[in-house]
Amino acid sequence: MKHSTSFHFAALGLSLCLLPLSPALADAYDPIYLSSVAELEAALVDDNAGRRLVLLSGTYAVAGPLVVPDGVSLEGEGIMTGDGIPAGFEPGTVTTIVAANPFPGDLLTLGDGARLMGLRLEQPYVVPGNVVTIKTRAPDDTNSASIVDCELLSDNLNGVGPDGPIGAGVLVITRNPNPFGDPPPHDGSDLALRLDHSIVRVTPGGNAVFGMNFSSHSVINISMSQNYLEGTLNTASVSRFDPTTGSAIIVHSERNLYTAPASGTGSGLQIQGGSGVPLPVAAPGADSNFAYVNSVNDRIEGFNQGVFATAGRRFNSMTGTSSGNTVDLRFRGLVLETEGLDAADFKLFASQADGQFAPGDDNILDVSILRSTGSGPSQNQYADSADELGNPLPKQLSSGNRLKFNGNLRAFERSNSGILPTPANKFFVGNSPPKN
Repeated sequence: MKHSTSFHFAALGLSLCLLPLSPALADAYDPIYLSSVAELEAALVDDNAGRRLVLLSGTYAVAGPLVVPDGVSLEGEGIMTGDGIPAGFEPGTVTTIVAANPFPGDLLTLGDGARLMGLRLEQPYVVPGNVVTIKTRAPDDTNSASIVDCELLSDNLNGVGPDGPIGAGVLVITRNPNPFGDPPPHDGSDLALRLDHSIVRVTPGGNAVFGMNFSSHSVINISMSQNYLEGTLNTASVSRFDPTTGSAIIVHSERNLYTAPASGTGSGLQIQGGSGVPLPVAAPGADSNFAYVNSVNDRIEGFNQGVFATAGRRFNSMTGTSSGNTVDLRFRGLVLETEGLDAADFKLFASQADGQFAPGDDNILDVSILRSTGSGPSQNQYADSADELGNPLPKQLSSGNRLKFNGNLRAFERSNSGILPTPANKFFVGNSPPKN
């Protein structure tokens, strides 16, 4: 009897599935269990790409930065509780990696395809680094990493270090390693972070998650679901003496709780399209950058400002203008509870200058808010162009900057509650033109 070729291939595949794995292949799928700092440091090597490294419960004080190589899954034995927003580790299961004092940089840096799971990571001292960093290593780099069921704690201060921002829980950054010459910016790069069911706590004014482009034509994707974030989500594309142009930051945030480390301080979300450096130095602005935030059923509580967003910003007159930047904000089911005498749910400016000087032209801030709940009467501010206090700038200082709300004012008021004051009628693109 003749059998078809496909039958022979199917039979061969079945027989291969039934064969036992060779010892070498079996080892590649078995976890490596670690119980000391020395074992941990020895296991974080490229030869273990694709392996699971399981650090047994306990506390491990490390003296220097750790790099999780490409494809490595570094796991603790921590069991995160909480069906929705995480509530902390089950007692007796915690695996903690803590930075010793002093400490010379980021606690953990993640390679492409790296994963953290079931770990508590602590940075209890003021150091020039962040708890976890995902960063570019060269132009045209690709780096995607994930953090699941983890707790990140930082007593570090928010600030600026030699390589960029410091004090963040998670920093995702396309780098410009030497803003004064070679090596060049890491243009054309692509970074991604997946953060799920985790806890991030930072100091007041700090960034729980910070996405930063210092390179042109680069993309950062940040996807977050069911996290407790005690600190700000901050995104920006910034020219660091070399122009940053044509870059994008894309954020998908669903069912996260953003809460202030100290009541009535900071912003829950701080979203920026493009700017020069916030320093009084001669440097270019940032043009033609893009930021997109899709928020579904998030909560923002305890901050002085709920959402602060600008498409183009100029911090001082020494840096260049920032033009042609676009920020697209989509909020659905957002709940805001801001606090403080001057609290505001929204401060939204298409362009902003921290003084009476030109911010840049043709910046667009596009906003959609549906089925959301605000804090009630507050100090909300909306403008096409604003100064550092949120007051409208003189029209002659800029042109083409536009804050746009989708739909019309009546539909906005029907869909949302407690967002007061509402945006002025002129900002809605769905309104009928005025009658003569």
